[in-house]
Amino acid sequence: SRLQYEQFSAFLANIKELNAHRQSRE
Repeated sequence: SRLQYEQFSAFLANIKELNAHRQSRE
């Protein structure tokens, strides 16, 4: 389950980064 947690954290980090770029672009 630890591997899933790490993958989930990485997934959230990517989403946050994408959202940040999207907001800064607009």
